[in-house]
Amino acid sequence: MKFIMIIKNVEEYNVKNESLSYSNIKGELFLNDKLIDDNYQFSGMFFENYLYYHPKNNTTNFVDLKTNKKKVTNCIFYKKNEFEGDFLTSKKNFKNANNEWESDLFLYSTSNFSEIKQLPNVIGGFYRHKNFLIQIKIKRRYL
Repeated sequence: MKFIMIIKNVEEYNVKNESLSYSNIKGELFLNDKLIDDNYQFSGMFFENYLYYHPKNNTTNFVDLKTNKKKVTNCIFYKKNEFEGDFLTSKKNFKNANNEWESDLFLYSTSNFSEIKQLPNVIGGFYRHKNFLIQIKIKRRYL
C-alpha cells in the first residue's frame, strides 16, 4: 500500500474510482484536494460521471469529474429519486387549502439537467421504487 496524504478535519467524504470528495466543518467542499465550493450544505455524492452537492440556496450543482465544469440546477437532486434515466424533484413545499403539506413535483433529465415537465403536486412525501412513484401521506395525531 502506498501512502498518499493525510487530510484533517474532514466532516464527510465519498470515494469513486480515482475521485475523492470531502467537506470540512467550515462548509468547504473539495474534489481531489481542489476547493469546489465554500457555501456547501450537504450531499457531496457521486452520480455517474459527476459529483453532485447542495449549496445553501436550495439548488444542486453537478461537477463533471473529467473537466471540473459545474452545472447548476434550480432544484434538489437525490440519487434515490432517479427514475428511468431521469430524476424526480421538488422545488418547494407549501400548505394547501386543506392545511396539508404539499410539494410541487418535476421530472428532470439526467443528460443535461434540465426540466422535462411538471407533474401533479404530491401531498406528503414521495420516493421511487423500481418503476413506480410512491406517494406517502402521513397523518399525525397529537395528544
